[in-house]
Amino acid sequence: MPIIRLMSLLTLLLNVPVGNAQNQKAGLSLAPKSVNVAQGEVARWAGNCLRCSFEKRAWSDVNVTCYYPVDMAMTPGSYTISRRTTGGKLETATLQVSTKACIQKDLKNFPKKGYINVSAKNQARAVKEAAIVNPILSYKATVRPAVFDLPVGKPANPLPKGEGNFGACRTFDGQPRDRHTGQDYPVGMCESALSIGNGRVLLVANHFYSGNSVL
Repeated sequence: MPIIRLMSLLTLLLNVPVGNAQNQKAGLSLAPKSVNVAQGEVARWAGNCLRCSFEKRAWSDVNVTCYYPVDMAMTPGSYTISRRTTGGKLETATLQVSTKACIQKDLKNFPKKGYINVSAKNQARAVKEAAIVNPILSYKATVRPAVFDLPVGKPANPLPKGEGNFGACRTFDGQPRDRHTGQDYPVGMCESALSIGNGRVLLVANHFYSGNSVL
């Protein structure tokens, strides 16, 4: 059965411990708030949130909860996250980012040889397509802020089991390719790909590497 590649953000929601940095009544020092996440995961700071910030970016809460997405390419290490509570208090915590283990996957005897030995024509095509896609992916909604809500919907109905290849380090007939940063679902031809939430469609196109794409 042909496979349509449906991309979705994989999230691992982790609670930040809620203990105080210092217990004055007992006179004991406790560890500061911290959470460990791997590249490509999301940290969750639940309850009483009004505003969230990470690095130089800030955004509104989602149902009084702060979510902190960690990019797959983020350098492992310690980072500071913060939130403004509904009572106006500024709180901080440490986000420990660890390396996501690379799952090696070699696609042997790949039938589409044009994707292994890419011609100059198709390389030029991919560069032109990236020039259109990249500004959309890096768009910052200043005039009309992006709206994000949970829970998100399913990208297909019924949704088949994912192929478990998020973060895979793939090779095509032994030739290395970029790390896979999506989740693939084996959806049949002519079946609908669904939006997981409200939004605007900015681009519908057929691209060399990703095929039929909706952004």
